[in-house]
Amino acid sequence: MLDGRYIARPLAALRLGIYASPGYLRKHGRPRKPPELARHRALLFVETPTPERLVFERGGKQTLVELVAAVTSNSGEALCEMAFAGLGILPSVPTFLVHAALSDGRLEPLLRDWTLLPRAKLWAVYPNRGFLPAKVRLFVDALRSAFGGDPERDPWVSA
Repeated sequence: MLDGRYIARPLAALRLGIYASPGYLRKHGRPRKPPELARHRALLFVETPTPERLVFERGGKQTLVELVAAVTSNSGEALCEMAFAGLGILPSVPTFLVHAALSDGRLEPLLRDWTLLPRAKLWAVYPNRGFLPAKVRLFVDALRSAFGGDPERDPWVSA
């Protein structure tokens, strides 16, 4: 929580998704509904709050799913490598982490008709000062431009 000493500007929305390799899905099957995830090997990022619980939303209704971790790590890259190798499903992962793997077919999105909650955003956070150096303002403006200029859009998801 920011306490007034900082300013936070939203840069982009981050879509969270569930992903698995084609090999894993051939061997273990493709979950069609959120509760089916509980039967799969979850590769969990340990720095997320309560990583074993996912909340899905569709049509105004929410579904809670509890996962059992097959592996936990604080390295998103390591978890992605494990997923590429077919060792499990990546739940609640931002698209920027898997964009290239989705493009080249190493991973496939799952449960795309569901939304993972809470929704996430990428923020620029900097000190709140009476005088903001031009280089900080220009850098934040450049970041906003690089991410598409719309803080409600995920720049790693095609429209």
